[in-house]
Amino acid sequence: MDLRAPAEIERMVRSTVEWAGGLDVLVNNAGIFDRAFTSPEQACLEDLPEEAWEAVYDVNVRAAWLAMKHAARYLRGSDRTPAIVNVASIAGLTGYREPAYTSSKGALIQLTRSAAVNLAPQVRVNCVCPGIVRTPMTDTHGKNQQVAHRGNLIPRLGEPDELANVIAFLGGDEATFMTGAVVPVDGGTTAWRGWHD
Repeated sequence: MDLRAPAEIERMVRSTVEWAGGLDVLVNNAGIFDRAFTSPEQACLEDLPEEAWEAVYDVNVRAAWLAMKHAARYLRGSDRTPAIVNVASIAGLTGYREPAYTSSKGALIQLTRSAAVNLAPQVRVNCVCPGIVRTPMTDTHGKNQQVAHRGNLIPRLGEPDELANVIAFLGGDEATFMTGAVVPVDGGTTAWRGWHD
């Protein structure tokens, strides 16, 4: 589906509910970098085209908001401690060169907190902030991984299952007293950031 198409997001939620008979957990796990819409050289504050900014915000923020908006009434109808888990990034907690990606992930963190207030007490809303996890998107940008390893900023790349385990915990019955939380899952990146030998 195209996360830049609002009608498709609504249809995704509705068709899932029709297929499954309800909705207990929503995971918003989409993200895209500025340079997906421009050259790496232009993916900086001064040179980023407006179209790239808008595309990143459409995927990283607006799509998550629309999915929560359309899922909320179904989640409220669940009797299984319904939850939303948004996947932001440590870029939203620190600062990366790409302005749209960094600020959009910061916006998703704040949107999570707002949604937690709006949907309480029926629906829990939490956020994970991954470091660099081995995915097709990060494999495409191997140069960034090498930079992240320099200076012992992270001990290794994360594996998808390691992030999925935290998401499953936040969406499950063992995290029923957690809402509005922002959880770094980064192998210590944010603990090490700024410190060098």
